[in-house]
Amino acid sequence: MRHPGKACSRTMIFDAVWDTETASSNIVDALFGRLRRRLKGAGVYILGTVHGVGYTFDP
Repeated sequence: MRHPGKACSRTMIFDAVWDTETASSNIVDALFGRLRRRLKGAGVYILGTVHGVGYTFDP
C-alpha cells in the first residue's frame, strides 16, 4: 500500500506478513480472494492482478 501501482509478488507479500517458511504462498491467493469479495461488497475495487507477477494496489 506504500507503493500504489507497483506489482508485488506472492513471495514478497508472504515474506512481509509472515515470519515462517512452512506455509505455502498459495495462502496469499486465498486471502486476496477473500479480501476482494469483502471489498466488492462495499463497492471498492482497489486490488489488481498482474498475470505472472503478483498483485497491485490501485486506489
